[in-house]
Amino acid sequence: MNSNSMKSIVDTIVNEDPGLKNKLKQMQPRIDLAKALYQLRRQANLTQKQVAKAMDKEQSFVSRMESVTGPFPDSNSISSYAHACHATMGYVFVSPNQEVEVLSVPMGVESDRDVFSDVMELHNILEV
Repeated sequence: MNSNSMKSIVDTIVNEDPGLKNKLKQMQPRIDLAKALYQLRRQANLTQKQVAKAMDKEQSFVSRMESVTGPFPDSNSISSYAHACHATMGYVFVSPNQEVEVLSVPMGVESDRDVFSDVMELHNILEV
């Protein structure tokens, strides 16, 4: 079965069950985070075990962070995961006023702040 036909089957099931559709909508932030963490790790060419070791955690902890189910990881765990993958992170706040204002707050060590600031400047995002 190819991925298009599988997607079609999933779409059909979801569209037939409003409860499932709502549940998936509620889960979307967790799904997005799981995908982002997985992609970050893959781009760093690391295994879950390697990330776990860098975080001083068990591999199962990293696996749960990359899962689309379960509780949303706390910000310290996400930051630790990012650093284990040789990445930096920060928070971006969006205020949907008349004019959308986006503010960023870099996290981590000073060298991370510089990288984060450069990326935010590239995308015309104000830094606080």
